[in-house]
Amino acid sequence: MPQDLSPITLLSNEILGYIFELNSDMGDDDAYEKNTTSGDPSIAFLTLLRSSRVCLLWRDYIINSPSLWGRVVNLNSFTARVRPQQWETLMSRTGNAPLHLRAKINHQNFDKIVPFIISVLERYWARVMSFDVVSRGVKSPLEQMVPIFSLQAPLLVSFRIKSSYITGSRFTFPEALFSNYAPRLRGFYFGGININLHNSWGSQIRSLRIETPRSRFNPSALLQQISQLPLLESLALHYIFDDADNATGLSTPIHLPNLQHVGVVDHSHARQSLRFLGGLKTGSGCCLRLDTGFDSAVEDVPLVDWTNVVEHYAQGYFEEHQVNTLSVRVTNRMVSIEELTPASNGFFFKIEYPSWPFDILNSVIKKCQCGFVKTLALWIDKDLNFVATSDHILLSFARLFPNVEILKTSPYTLDLCYKPSRDFDIPILPMLRELWLDGHMYSI
Repeated sequence: MPQDLSPITLLSNEILGYIFELNSDMGDDDAYEKNTTSGDPSIAFLTLLRSSRVCLLWRDYIINSPSLWGRVVNLNSFTARVRPQQWETLMSRTGNAPLHLRAKINHQNFDKIVPFIISVLERYWARVMSFDVVSRGVKSPLEQMVPIFSLQAPLLVSFRIKSSYITGSRFTFPEALFSNYAPRLRGFYFGGININLHNSWGSQIRSLRIETPRSRFNPSALLQQISQLPLLESLALHYIFDDADNATGLSTPIHLPNLQHVGVVDHSHARQSLRFLGGLKTGSGCCLRLDTGFDSAVEDVPLVDWTNVVEHYAQGYFEEHQVNTLSVRVTNRMVSIEELTPASNGFFFKIEYPSWPFDILNSVIKKCQCGFVKTLALWIDKDLNFVATSDHILLSFARLFPNVEILKTSPYTLDLCYKPSRDFDIPILPMLRELWLDGHMYSI
């Protein structure tokens, strides 16, 4: 390598392009947003702009890569301050490349940014590949955007719109969203609005996310809508169930053979969450994130409902994945079971639920292929008051992990595990070679 060349100058265009593309896709972090105004450029835009000034090689590559500029179109950056020249320069550099549009709307910028967004969409909608708009304020901007969303979307791959406003009822999108033509649409994410998923483009959706506020469904109605998405691979639901507890619905679970990721977070509707999960027949090895919190109303939820659902998902997941690292945390209000090192493809298993620490815990663990677990993090809250029978349950639980080599725990938990073993002279964790107590490592 010539001594006058820096190693970074020897990177191929393919590697450079990949790096620039990753930078163009990054979002603004919380610290940046707190210390900037809504009109300041996004981190992605600034990074791309500054990278183009490093050297002639980089500048030539970036200036002549319209797809990079199409990825950094943050509409907030061009509304709070008058920057027509910068806007025109940016759009000219995008050429005919697909556009990734982002914007955040609030009561302070509503009157300025909404007309700007509409003008951009009217001019460039046919080139939009991803659309990500979050609106918070006293009124919704969606009614003004409906005429555009009723147009065909030939390049649209990802569509996310979340509206949180104080006045008025939930906004309902027209039946013929995208004129029933969005052939490349794969990700659909919404909150605070009503949308009918029974559209022609719904059959090709791979990823669906519905979140609060004001997006309210009962489990049966949602299952019926999701049954129209046969290719669905990922589903995330955040606080979307209503208070209705209608047990009627689909007579048999809906089968979505490609569904590999399911996440349900709702701290107020445990029964509805379980009913929904019980109505799904997923693909083999489907991962689960279930979080009902410790303050959910679960007193009237039969224990069998919990065990049936979590056993089903646990068995399906652990039969397909060799979990090497598992974390179990038990408090007097909640139990958390989590795979600590998910596979590179993003698979994971995590449930959090209130009360009944060992009843559901044992049900899940018995479905787990515990022999693969090499690292176990086990934490028992000091506020829990165990009786003798509970001690024996904990001992039986610990013995389910015969090949654990690394245990991360607390002195209190360790004492609970080994006290009954001393009484019964039963060894546990025979392969243990490394013990971590409150962050301090001890070799065995």
